[in-house]
Amino acid sequence: MQILLVENEKLTLDGIYRTLPWSELGVSQVHRAMNGVQGVQIAKEIMPEIIITDIKMPRLDGIGMARCIREFLPQSTIIFMSAYTEKELFINAIEVLAFGWLEKPLNIADMAEMIRRAVRFQKKRIQQEENLDQLRGDYEDSLSVIKSVCHDNAVFANSIPAKLRRQIEPDSGEQMNPLIRRLCSYVAESYTDPDICLQSMADKLGVSVPHLCAVIKQELGCTFVTLLTSTRIENAKRLIAKSANLRVRDIAEMVGYRDANYFIKVFKKRTGVSPADYREDME
Repeated sequence: MQILLVENEKLTLDGIYRTLPWSELGVSQVHRAMNGVQGVQIAKEIMPEIIITDIKMPRLDGIGMARCIREFLPQSTIIFMSAYTEKELFINAIEVLAFGWLEKPLNIADMAEMIRRAVRFQKKRIQQEENLDQLRGDYEDSLSVIKSVCHDNAVFANSIPAKLRRQIEPDSGEQMNPLIRRLCSYVAESYTDPDICLQSMADKLGVSVPHLCAVIKQELGCTFVTLLTSTRIENAKRLIAKSANLRVRDIAEMVGYRDANYFIKVFKKRTGVSPADYREDME
């Protein structure tokens, strides 16, 4: 976590830098600037998560600097320091979405607590963004599985309607049914759970089981069980290809099967070979 300190009084700037226990607060790097113009330049270079700035500064004040930084760092956390309490300053701080306000003369304990809160806030934001990225990745994986099912399984492929073929082919210009989109994302996220079922998916999607069955059949031309099984087996194939050290039992558990023997049976039915033979072929 990086912090940018902006303060035109060098004694104050150095005092803050030397006094606070940065590592204990979850801060890895602290950068310093002595006016708003310098603050914008450094912010562009290091892209800090947290910015603590004075308001009254020469060349470019803290409010003006914050407005500039918001243009390229909209997710940054900005904390203002000031000995001034004019109403206009508070209004301007609100306009640039200030996280907090520290009154001068500074209380180090209050400042440390404010920084702790800012670090927690940024960590939570970053985690949420990573979770969203993971969901996007899961969705892309689910589309990849459906494509693989279409191309590798003749029986399933023949049952896929032309509409879905156009949906999953790149540059087709046709969008997937929103309910199926969410279903694919949930399946990609939850296929490792051995208890996943049509009812649990319907509950997550907020629809009835009969309605979900009808939409799956209409859009995919198959059943939920077929989609789930295909997702599990395709991911099992990837695990086998990536790691020669994983036992078949471990792979079965990782893709949602409690019974390794049943997994082997399903895998062979889906691919035509056992997991062991598939691994030998891959080698």
